This record gives sequence, structure tokens and C-alpha cells, in this order.
Amino acid sequence: MRAPDPLPPYAPDEPGFERLENPEPVHRIRSFVSGDPFGNRLRVAFWRHVERGEVRARVWFGPDAEGPPGHAHGGSLAAVLDEVMGVAAWHAGHSVVLGRLTVDYKRPLPLMIDTITFAEVRSVAGRRIEVHGRIESEPGVVHTSAVGIFVVVDPEKLGVLRVP
Repeated sequence: MRAPDPLPPYAPDEPGFERLENPEPVHRIRSFVSGDPFGNRLRVAFWRHVERGEVRARVWFGPDAEGPPGHAHGGSLAAVLDEVMGVAAWHAGHSVVLGRLTVDYKRPLPLMIDTITFAEVRSVAGRRIEVHGRIESEPGVVHTSAVGIFVVVDPEKLGVLRVP
């Protein structure tokens, strides 16, 4: 099965979003989630609301992300949420790694469709950053939601020189 061309440009319907060409200060080429923009597993493009800090990602789940026949593997859904929520935390000024991810699988996600993943930082308490996210196939049709607890770490220990 041939995958379609890379994701065409998408812009959220709401004003105030900017495209994130390099969503994290880490090297993207090795990312399981967004490292292969021409591959058959996952294709991801990121946007961030300039004022609110919400991050959105357009994600295409290809045939190499299959779990149940014709549907995305639960691990691929969790990985996308982890990355998009992490991008939201990094762009809110927090150098973080994931400490806990709680995922609710609401309905199977068919392969070969575009989705939108939403993520926003909900609370900050010391080194603990709580981020909420969800994956929708169309407005209001939630396939997966998650709460991530991220932990602030020294960016130099991760080989990162700065937080956006």
C-alpha cells in the first residue's frame, strides 16, 4: 500500500496559531513519532497558539501504525500524545521528560485518516507539569485522551542547550 504524499499545509480554524517548524529543541530526525515525514507510520505537523500556548498537531496514522486490523495501535496513539503534550510543555518554557501517562482509549481510530491532536499545560507545581491532550478524527469525535505528568529536568543533561 502506497502512502500519500506528506501532509499538506493545515491551519487551525482559529486565529492566533503559528506553525512550529522545529517543535522541540532536540534533534527531530530520530523521533519515533515525527522523525519520518515521508514514512508509512506517522506523519506529524505542529502548530502553537501564540497567546494561549495550546499546541495542535495534524497527525496521519499510516499502515505501519496498525494494531487491530485497519486501526491504529494503542501504543502509536500514546506515543503521539506523549510527544505533542511534551511539545506543549517545552514551548511553555519547561524542559521536561514524561513521568506518567494516563491514556483513555474511547474508540478505535481507523488508519489512513488525518487527525488533530490537542495539548495544553493545565498546571505547574514546582517540577511537576500536568498536560492534557486528546486525539480527534473530526471536531468532537475523541478517540483517545490523556493526562501526562511531566518532570522538569536540566536541559543540559538531555543534551539540549535551551528551552524555546
